[in-house]
Amino acid sequence: MIIRMDRKFVFKALVGSHNYNINVDEIKNTKTGERFPASDKDYKVFVLPTFEDLYKGNMYAKQIIGNKEDLDIHDIRKLPNLLYKANINFVEVLFSNEIIINDELGREQKLMLSKIFENKDELARMNLPYLYNACDGMFLNKMKLLKKGTDGTQHKQALHAYR
Repeated sequence: MIIRMDRKFVFKALVGSHNYNINVDEIKNTKTGERFPASDKDYKVFVLPTFEDLYKGNMYAKQIIGNKEDLDIHDIRKLPNLLYKANINFVEVLFSNEIIINDELGREQKLMLSKIFENKDELARMNLPYLYNACDGMFLNKMKLLKKGTDGTQHKQALHAYR
């Protein structure tokens, strides 16, 4: 998918059910006949700031919901803090099965990104108390959602809690 905006993308990483191999094709409830759609692909996309972002101190963020892909777009300057805080929704980017790096980046930029991905285990462990709390909180949240879920979502919430 080409991202059409006034920002240069740095990299795009697959996250969510497709990344964990828990995505589903369309589900049909055998009792009611109700159908639930197949899992779409979710990506975290990191972009470079514009001059105006730098001047005004803005941190860009945007979500684009599509039919087959959902994009969660963030300013690349957020990444160090998100990783330090052990935000598991962003730590998972380091372990993505599909990472697309912008071919137009310079050699030094690509080298820096490769160093980040090479050191993903150390980066994920750099703040273990935060990581533990984040994982525990995510587990408890998914277990709570499991009780509220429908036939089409309960199994997915259970798999996310287990993950």
